[in-house]
Amino acid sequence: MNEKTLAFLGILRKGGNLIIGKAAESAIEKASLVLVSEDAGEAVKKSFADKASYHHKRLVFIGSKEQLGQALGYQEISAVAILHPKAAKKVLQLEGITPQKGEL
Repeated sequence: MNEKTLAFLGILRKGGNLIIGKAAESAIEKASLVLVSEDAGEAVKKSFADKASYHHKRLVFIGSKEQLGQALGYQEISAVAILHPKAAKKVLQLEGITPQKGEL
């Protein structure tokens, strides 16, 4: 996960366009993109993957819990949900991930 992405996530948090941690799981329905840390527990990964699949939302495994946490002012965070579609597209762009057609 690159530094620009981490800084952008911090901006999204301040703007109220990001839901953090366990609350992100219940907000998947409203999210445009869900980010889960690569080192999250298997139960967390499965839970987020199942809900994202059910609601037809893009899920990306990215970075570490520590990286996500430091970007957002916490020690560790396993997952975040990005609410705004343009912000989600920007995060994918910063990470070099191509959005799928009609996704965002």
